[in-house]
Amino acid sequence: VKDFSRLGRYHIETGKYIERYFASKGVRFISINDNYDSLTANDRAQLVASFKGICNAATLEAISVKTSPHPKIKRDRGELVVNFAVYGYLKTEKKQLIPDDYAADVVRFMFSQKIKGFNEQQIAHILNEKGILPPAAHKKALGLNYRTPFAGTEAPQWSVNAVKRILTNPVYIGTLEQGKRKKLSYRVKNKCIAVPREQWAVKEMNHVPIVSEAEFQLVAELMARDTRTAAGADQLHMFSGVLLCGGCHRPMNMRRVRKNGKGYVYFNCATHKNDGSLCRYNN
Repeated sequence: VKDFSRLGRYHIETGKYIERYFASKGVRFISINDNYDSLTANDRAQLVASFKGICNAATLEAISVKTSPHPKIKRDRGELVVNFAVYGYLKTEKKQLIPDDYAADVVRFMFSQKIKGFNEQQIAHILNEKGILPPAAHKKALGLNYRTPFAGTEAPQWSVNAVKRILTNPVYIGTLEQGKRKKLSYRVKNKCIAVPREQWAVKEMNHVPIVSEAEFQLVAELMARDTRTAAGADQLHMFSGVLLCGGCHRPMNMRRVRKNGKGYVYFNCATHKNDGSLCRYNN
């Protein structure tokens, strides 16, 4: 090699190869600029090699410290520092987000269906029935070399989690949130840790929104409710997640009865239904 740094900058791993692994395999190692030859190296040469390995590691750490503020500066400017834009948007050469017309319409459709009362499972089913490609497959259809840990091995399908991620992402109202995770260390490339929310880089009104803030807030309220579609129903009941017991604050259950040829609807407490106890607000 030209010098020790070409073999590696992590002095512990590099030293293990030079001093143990190469020797055990009968490999002769030569570093030209360092004037090192394992065939003729003495104790002094080995000590110099170890010292230079430490220096190379220090150089790598210094480079990491110098370059680490650059992504933060870009995030604070509202530039997209990741390689790919979120579903519904495209990334420009200036690292800004612009709507992807087709995917943006899909996002608007998802929000509208949620507001109409459909749950996430039903929305995913509708999208699959329409043959709409999920995010990863859509990016590949655009010719992007995109990979995601959420992709399965079977035919691409919309999932409940994919729908939830879109319906809860503020990027669709023009807010860019970045810096949610960071590398554990420059020495550990494949492991990241979560960053506290107060340390995220958040820039509002950063790009063109796809849905209005009112729609986004309404969907957030709907998803916060304890809702469930009744058996055989396509949409949520208008009181689902809204009508709560005044005593235990659990959802009220709807019942339909017929008496004297007339249909009646009444609501009772879920606590009374589940364990038989009589809630003081239940009649």
